[in-house]
Amino acid sequence: MRYNLKLIYSPIKWLGCLIFVILIPIAMYVPTYFDFVNVSTIYLPFVGIVLFTDITLLDKGNHIEEITYLSDKKPIRTFSQRYFITIVLLFVYIILANIIFRIIQQFRGDAIVEPISTLQYVLISGCGCLFIGTISMTVSTILNNIYVGYGFSIIYWLYWNINCQTEMIINPFPFIANPTFYEKPLSIIYIFTIILIILNCILSNKSPFYLSDKVKKLIVG
Repeated sequence: MRYNLKLIYSPIKWLGCLIFVILIPIAMYVPTYFDFVNVSTIYLPFVGIVLFTDITLLDKGNHIEEITYLSDKKPIRTFSQRYFITIVLLFVYIILANIIFRIIQQFRGDAIVEPISTLQYVLISGCGCLFIGTISMTVSTILNNIYVGYGFSIIYWLYWNINCQTEMIINPFPFIANPTFYEKPLSIIYIFTIILIILNCILSNKSPFYLSDKVKKLIVG
């Protein structure tokens, strides 16, 4: 666990995410908690993309993918530890954004009670972060390129940002699409995320050249 924490640790990336999270309740127009939840749901997935995209390619980035593959007897556990550490960090950022918003509310003197709890906020905003971040990680893993993962996930986010009020099971923002009946779509998105995590667990057992070899075979025939 300590080794994976050291490998994941990235001061610049974490600081960038921290500044972004702090700016959401400060720079965005969020007069009510409902507005804050909506804005967080839309923009916090960028933090998920930054944190999750390169989890499976950290060894490649450090040029030790072959050594890791040969020496790591429990690759699924290694991946699970990295993913767990990143989830914890993500939810720290999500809760921090909430704390900052509440402090600003107190200073403004408009702490109105609204029918959205802190737990609901965490689950709603965390849904899109985990789903889009895990999509980015999965694409990066399959194509062995983090930049393709970044690009695909940003395009996916952009599409659903434009169509955020469309009710579909792959809409990562079900609360925005339907604030009244969002629980079931939210659960489905979490299930999709779990499926992607399982896929990454399976791929973590494969050689770092497994997918590239498969692609070459398909191309060559």
